[in-house]
Amino acid sequence: MTTSTRQKEFQLGEAQIIAAEIRQALEVVAERIEIVGSIRRRLGWVHDIDLVLIPQGEWIQKAKGNLQPMPGHNHWFDIPRLINDMAGRVIRKGPAIITAEVQGIQVDVYCATEEPWGILMLIKTGPKEFNVELCKRAQRLGMHLNPQTGIWKDGKCIASRTEEEILKALGLPYIKPVDRDKATGALARGEFSIW
Repeated sequence: MTTSTRQKEFQLGEAQIIAAEIRQALEVVAERIEIVGSIRRRLGWVHDIDLVLIPQGEWIQKAKGNLQPMPGHNHWFDIPRLINDMAGRVIRKGPAIITAEVQGIQVDVYCATEEPWGILMLIKTGPKEFNVELCKRAQRLGMHLNPQTGIWKDGKCIASRTEEEILKALGLPYIKPVDRDKATGALARGEFSIW
């Protein structure tokens, strides 16, 4: 990844246009796709574009319950070609994330399935400090927040499919993405009461 890609900032409106173009190009291989990160939080300046995507196709159950896309039968493998078709370049490709550069901005595409959709939407929307406070809250409540699988209690995943159910499991109301930067301080001060 180039230094200029990391440091370059885009105004929100410009980043939203680029993100919408990328989303549209990837919709052909997606069962579901959403723009997350600082764009979803509507920050004035954006460093990168984050998307959560459920690719069309089949999955292989791996050790420890992790799912991996099945080679040749999953459209996750078509994403680098689609990025190249947009005059972008793939920087890194793994089983759960593809990092690319499109129109001078870094793009991270996160692979999901229906079960952890909500936790990925929540965590990848951020901000990081908000996520840290959610993890601390889960610990105080005798739970564990796994950023890839959901909220766990007594060895069982109790919330993962929607942001609403995850926040409810933590005793919180739904917090809109645009309010999460401000909510971080309230969480740190313990100003949200447990239901």
